Formats: sequence, C-alpha cells, structure tokens
Amino acid sequence: MKLSHKLQARSTASIWLLAFGLLLSITGVTLWCHGINAPAAEQTGRSFGVPAVLIGVISTIYAAHELSQRRR
Repeated sequence: MKLSHKLQARSTASIWLLAFGLLLSITGVTLWCHGINAPAAEQTGRSFGVPAVLIGVISTIYAAHELSQRRR
C-alpha cells in the first residue's frame, strides 16, 4: 500500500511542475513582448523574459516526460 501512495504523490508533483512550467513560459513570453515594445531605456523585461521562457520550457518538457513514463 505504501508503494501506491508514493506513485500518486510523484504524479501530483509532475502535474504541479507542468503547470508551473506553462505559467513561467507564458510569463516569459509576456515579458519578452513587453521588452520589445518598451523604449530603449526600459528593456529589462527582455533580459528577464529569456531565462523565464527557458526555465519554463525545460520544466514543462521534464514534467511531460515524467508523466508519460509513469503511465507505462
């Protein structure tokens, strides 16, 4: 019974990581678009947007991979 409890807790963490990755990716794209449209003096959004998109995409891919491996 303890093994089934571990499997359920791990899949919940993967779902949260997937949601976090998608949210971070959307936030990064928003910051990037804001940085493009901002004047030259206020383009710090572009610098924060790139790492946010990268971390978001990596965590989304990792979570999707974990979820697909767990169901097999």
